[in-house]
Amino acid sequence: HIVHNFTQNPILDRLLPEHQRKVLDRLPTSLPLAVTANLVSDEDYWKRCCTERWQVCDISSYGDSWKRMFFERHLENILKSFVPNTTDPNQVLELIPLCKDYVRKLEVDQFLPPLKVDPEEEADDISDSGSDLGLGEVPVHHYDLGALVTALPYLEELHLTYGVKDCGMNFEWNLFKF
Repeated sequence: HIVHNFTQNPILDRLLPEHQRKVLDRLPTSLPLAVTANLVSDEDYWKRCCTERWQVCDISSYGDSWKRMFFERHLENILKSFVPNTTDPNQVLELIPLCKDYVRKLEVDQFLPPLKVDPEEEADDISDSGSDLGLGEVPVHHYDLGALVTALPYLEELHLTYGVKDCGMNFEWNLFKF
């Protein structure tokens, strides 16, 4: 009963330790991070979250913490898949309060460029109302890391690679011009 209603009523901290263990063992890893991030500290729960999501899980690179590994890799994946002017920046901003206490290192090996707009479509947009960007507004070329870096108080290492991985048949040289 507690497990099924955990999202609406996360009473883990009010349970006896032996009952906490039973609940934690049964909690699904698909629960919203807004519920589990700052409430569940059990490493076995975060180990399940990691191993269900990623094939290779070496926690030695994450201070031997499954929770730290989960939040660092989750944030890295969101940043890697962020498409400027398309992806909602709140997707990253809403994650910061949940992961800020656990992220020590970020290794982002891909930053996607904005989606290429069809030149004919772009010309139509400009001719309709001047410019949708507004006066003096510059299109974003990559995710702005300024707000993110200042909001992660324990961040010690930041590794960035500006490029596109696995572009396959969509390869174009301009994807690699930054």
